[in-house]
Amino acid sequence: MQRFRDISIRGKLTLIIMATSGAALLLAGASFLAYESATFPQSVAQNLSSVAVVIGNNSAAAIVFDDKNAANEILAGLRATPNIVSGYIYRKDWTVFARYAREGRMTPPQCPTQLDGYHVVDNHVEVCHPIVFRGEKLGTIGLRSDLREWQARLWNYGQIVVAILALSLVVAFAVSALLQRVVSTPILSLAKLARNVSNEHDYSVRASKTSRDEIGVLVDGFNDMLDQIQRHLERITALREIDRAITSTLDLQAVLYLLLGKIDLLLPYSATTVRLWNAETGKLEPVASRNIDRHDWLLSAQKGPGLPHVVFETKLPLIIEDVHADPRAAAPGFLHSQGLVSYLGIPLVVKEEALGVLGFYTKEKHEFSSDEIELLTTLARQAAIAIHNSQLYGAMAKLAADLSRSNKVKGEFLSVMSHEFRTPLNVIMGYVAMIKDGLYGAVSPALEEALAKVMSRARDQLTMIAGILQATQIEAERVGAELEPFSLREFLDDLRSNYEVRLEKDLAIHWSYSPDLPAITTDREKLKHVLQNLINNAIKFTDKGSVTISATIRQEATQQEERQQAIGNRQQWVEFSVADTGIGIPESALPNIFDKFHQVDSSETRVYGGVGLGLYIVKQYTELLGGSVAIESRPGNGSTFTVRIPYATPEPQSWSADRPAS
Repeated sequence: MQRFRDISIRGKLTLIIMATSGAALLLAGASFLAYESATFPQSVAQNLSSVAVVIGNNSAAAIVFDDKNAANEILAGLRATPNIVSGYIYRKDWTVFARYAREGRMTPPQCPTQLDGYHVVDNHVEVCHPIVFRGEKLGTIGLRSDLREWQARLWNYGQIVVAILALSLVVAFAVSALLQRVVSTPILSLAKLARNVSNEHDYSVRASKTSRDEIGVLVDGFNDMLDQIQRHLERITALREIDRAITSTLDLQAVLYLLLGKIDLLLPYSATTVRLWNAETGKLEPVASRNIDRHDWLLSAQKGPGLPHVVFETKLPLIIEDVHADPRAAAPGFLHSQGLVSYLGIPLVVKEEALGVLGFYTKEKHEFSSDEIELLTTLARQAAIAIHNSQLYGAMAKLAADLSRSNKVKGEFLSVMSHEFRTPLNVIMGYVAMIKDGLYGAVSPALEEALAKVMSRARDQLTMIAGILQATQIEAERVGAELEPFSLREFLDDLRSNYEVRLEKDLAIHWSYSPDLPAITTDREKLKHVLQNLINNAIKFTDKGSVTISATIRQEATQQEERQQAIGNRQQWVEFSVADTGIGIPESALPNIFDKFHQVDSSETRVYGGVGLGLYIVKQYTELLGGSVAIESRPGNGSTFTVRIPYATPEPQSWSADRPAS
């Protein structure tokens, strides 16, 4: 059955027609043969009955005169009928009076008591007929005939039926080959068209309708399906192009211009308007239009709410077939002058918030179909998202501009104020130094101590002002790294010399670095500033104990280098560590320790001064040099700051070491 299903439609129709014709002919032939099989023995019996009557009448005298020879001679006349194989004449007591047998077949007919009719015994027909003379039954004659004639006739009939069946099948095949085209040709044409559509994706083709029967209905359904697919494809393509166009920019006016241009290509028979809600004015303001007079439209928007306000308030599409007959339409003079008749308004909604209304007008009475409404509603959703993104972008751009102006004003203010503060502080420090040096007379020990405190506080103020200036430059992105090669050992020796003065607290400063440190290439001044900030912080927050500054060389291999075991190509780092035994930092303050203006103790009664810029500058400068900074600290156990920066080693050089590191 499956093999039959896989045959072509032409093959199926041909086989069906031939099978039907063949079955009909077989049934007719079988019926004819069955009829012959049923009627032939009856026909033979009728012939035997006629012969039996004739022989019975002729043999009546022989029975009367008991002349057996005469009776046998009469029966011998049966030789002229070859299908009769035996004949018997019985007396009234059923004794044999005379007999005839062809070719020694002595089987006598089995004549029953009732002599009516005939019967078939062993493929032979037997007929028995009474012999009556003058109303008196003298005996019975029985004849037995074979069915060879019937079998021969059946064989001939069978041959004729087979011949007719074969000829009929040939004719049926020829006729079916012609007639099946009426059904198969349109179906095959439809199948070919379907394959072409599937392969080439051309949905503009249509199938030809050649009849009004079920095949014609199938063709109509196929064409309707192609029409719907083509409309949906055109809709999807148009929506994709519109979406690509309106999402290609974040400028609101550009988005609206592209949107209306694409809509004009999609719906050339309509005039389109866009109104957006202005939260500041509380009005639905006209912002863009196409195919109508813009000046008159802007004037008409001032004459009342109108239909767009209904759409905006309900957040539902509004369809008006004739705007002149709707009392809600504002500015009827404008609508009449522009020749606008039908209206479709669709809300621009994003996240259940109405942004505005997209309106469509036609200059002839137009009944918007469900497909048009669905298409324009989808378009409105895309437009609403693009408009919303443009509005967000505009708001963010305005906010960024405001922030930029604020930062610029703040930077200018900090720069000016820092300069203005630094100038008088330098004057103060100059006069204090002159007084301390005795240029204005003798200085007592008490006054000298007071002048030292003034000088110390003034230096602190200058340091804070310098930190503010540096932070301002960092924010303005005016800070760059000036790379230069220099001796790391000489750099640390120079830095160490700045801290060899006696401190006013019980505090020891230890330096730990190798005399064989190589040269590095980085920004010397920024690295110095980083380490000075960390050392000054450690001294400030450590009342007693020690501050230890160390420098070591680290090598760190990447995973690929480790797999290749290329140890010589590993990245090299310089690791600086500043450890103190001071007050430490709470764990909760560590995540924000490098933030600008951040202080662990920001109360008005705090013991330690500063504006919270030192560590911020440390982190920014370290990252500028391509490195990182980390901290480990516990309250009461001091803090350890670790700065790691990369370096490149030039050709080997010898660096003198006048004194060992301690």
